[in-house]
Amino acid sequence: MNKKIFITIGVIAVIAIGVFVYLNKSNKQVTKVGVIAPLTGQVATYGQDLKKGIDVAFDEEPDFKVFYQDSKAQANTGLNAMHQLRNVEGINYFVGDATTTVSLLIAEEAQKNKTPLLVPIASGNDIKTKGDYIFQDCPRNEKQSIAAAKFIAENLKLKKVGIIYQQISYGVELSDKLVSELKKYGIEPLFNESFQDAKTGLKNIIVKAKEAQPEIIFIPMEYESAALVLKQCREQGVTCYFIGTDGAYSEKLVELAGKAAEGFYFTMFPLNTNSEYYKEFETKFKAKYNALPNVFSCYGYESARNMITAIKNTDGSPETVKDYFYNNEFDSFTGKLKFDEMGEVIRDFGIIKVINGNFIFEK
Repeated sequence: MNKKIFITIGVIAVIAIGVFVYLNKSNKQVTKVGVIAPLTGQVATYGQDLKKGIDVAFDEEPDFKVFYQDSKAQANTGLNAMHQLRNVEGINYFVGDATTTVSLLIAEEAQKNKTPLLVPIASGNDIKTKGDYIFQDCPRNEKQSIAAAKFIAENLKLKKVGIIYQQISYGVELSDKLVSELKKYGIEPLFNESFQDAKTGLKNIIVKAKEAQPEIIFIPMEYESAALVLKQCREQGVTCYFIGTDGAYSEKLVELAGKAAEGFYFTMFPLNTNSEYYKEFETKFKAKYNALPNVFSCYGYESARNMITAIKNTDGSPETVKDYFYNNEFDSFTGKLKFDEMGEVIRDFGIIKVINGNFIFEK
């Protein structure tokens, strides 16, 4: 064969192979995952922190693409967000929301359409009851109250307990459960007071709290309300300990409460910062954001990784992804992780303390 013809054929073959590889890559199916979170609004820090961790998870997966919708922590907005992701983008796998109110509604929609939903940080007790396509990556609210009661009675060894909560399902669930848990230790709360709006409803409650002279007050609420309670109580001379819940977890808490936040305890999803899983994530997070991840960013990453893992290890159909969650272990920030028969993660809450403006795990 003529040498020039041989070379020409070889060049054409190389070009053809290159074109084939390029077209094959271009046509490769990208798996879409939808995320619903409060990226704006009153608790926007929850969603923004989640998003940072989720973005790190998807940076590692070129064959996956994440689509965000802002729930604004409003139930109907969250539901519309799910409709947008499912009906317009054709998405069948979801992560969200950060709040229980939104999570309950989108869980009903996900179950109706038989599409897996992994809830990253919303801790409502009833989320796990919404169906077999719903999974909860953080422990439910009841476990927060159990952890708080145990910490008060066994670690701090205190008996004079007061409760101030907000009249929403989150506050009611947590306060009611704390009362029943404290009874196991022979403790009856000195007072159990609620408010609708922290900006206008605290004056008389704080007077009562000061008169009762508690050793510790339980305040299960989001960070803005918790900051107001802490600040106003300190200003009125209430000197006892305070313990809250995961809703208080935000840098805004310290910003709003100032020195009144110092020494504040609250229940929080646990982290093993000595694990290789955490160290690897921290390195990736610092490279992307030049900062350390907080707990919500960690759980955003973990939830996204767990959803990706389930999809990659199945044929990708919603039913097989669902089954994978029930029947397999996952890597996590607390070691090997499993979900129970109700789709709830099997792990308990830890305790964080505010020390010099920083959130430090106490237990």
